[in-house]
Amino acid sequence: SEEEAVPAATEEEQRFRELLEEAAAQPLEVPPEWAEVLGLTPTVPEGEARTVPVPEAPAEVPFWDLLAVDEGVGPAGKVPEPAPAVDPRWLEGLYAVPVAETMAGPLLGILLEYEERLKAQPRDHETRLAMARLLFNLGDTARAAREYQRLLRVSAMRPVVLADLEQAVQLRPHEARLWQVLGDAYQEAGLLQKALEAYRRALATLGS
Repeated sequence: SEEEAVPAATEEEQRFRELLEEAAAQPLEVPPEWAEVLGLTPTVPEGEARTVPVPEAPAEVPFWDLLAVDEGVGPAGKVPEPAPAVDPRWLEGLYAVPVAETMAGPLLGILLEYEERLKAQPRDHETRLAMARLLFNLGDTARAAREYQRLLRVSAMRPVVLADLEQAVQLRPHEARLWQVLGDAYQEAGLLQKALEAYRRALATLGS
């Protein structure tokens, strides 16, 4: 059977098809704001350089905030609190009860300074006296007694050492080492009877 003839496309239909083919050949242009939402890369016209957005520089972080994790420093923008001031009484006198452990930190720093100073200047007797008192207040009676013993070799320091030791044995009467060094101080001062009594107290304390 003879096939039915297909009617020729009208001029209007032909023009419509050409427009569709022309549109399909063109790249799809998506507005930048749409491209970001759709996850597409926006098209860049030929001949133009593609601009990459530069991230904003982070706000300046204070130096101490970088150490916040390791040093326990406060949050950014806050200056770290200064270390507690050292009570000068711990450096100038003797006390029966040693300084609390929570307060000993700054005093230990001063003790290190004294030790370094005495390494450079072994004859700095005032520093050695201050270190002996500080050791006593920190509870290190044995080391304090050794420093007082060294000071007894300096005649000019004997009166103040004797006064300190007389007070020390009253504050801590059960420390035999203090009684022994006090006996040495009395002996250097020519007070032999008192020296003998101090040595007896040292022996009695060791036997108790």
